[in-house]
Amino acid sequence: YPLHNPQSTKQTQIKTMLRPLCTKLATRAIHWRGSPAAAISYRIPQLSLMTSSRAAADQGFTSQTRTLATTTPPPSSGPPIQKSVDKSQEAIDKAEQLHKELNELIKAQKDRQNEEAQRPFGSGIVQFFKASKPEMFNIFFAFVCVLLAYQIHKMRAGIKKLLADQEEKKAEIDRLRGLLATLSREE
Repeated sequence: YPLHNPQSTKQTQIKTMLRPLCTKLATRAIHWRGSPAAAISYRIPQLSLMTSSRAAADQGFTSQTRTLATTTPPPSSGPPIQKSVDKSQEAIDKAEQLHKELNELIKAQKDRQNEEAQRPFGSGIVQFFKASKPEMFNIFFAFVCVLLAYQIHKMRAGIKKLLADQEEKKAEIDRLRGLLATLSREE
């Protein structure tokens, strides 16, 4: 990897995370300054220290980038480098902050999963009912309405059946009265 020994793995991780950002800054510098040489001056200072194409390939840079970095004279004025260093430091700080927040989120998620695993089976049912109380009422009353509608339908069907039976009995009574009337005349 780089030609110098990193002081800690954290620095290596931060540099690895910043590599795409530096490439993006270099691309933007091309647009700002108008030349690839200006873009290279905004890259990480260790890029100009690379001497072999293997080191350049390990870093993810092409040999063309390495050539531009080694043939470009160092910038004569300090402000662009200072701005680059300030931006790099800001990017490092931001990356560390994001890394810290991500670790906190991961830890909170693991804590939640551990807490859920420690709960006994069925302990979430009460919480579910509390959380979905309005929906449960709606479902219950919809079911009651369906039951009432079914009872009304059955009652109407029963009434129709009773009316039909009443008409049959009335017709039978009329027929039997007629027979009784004919029998009483014959006597």
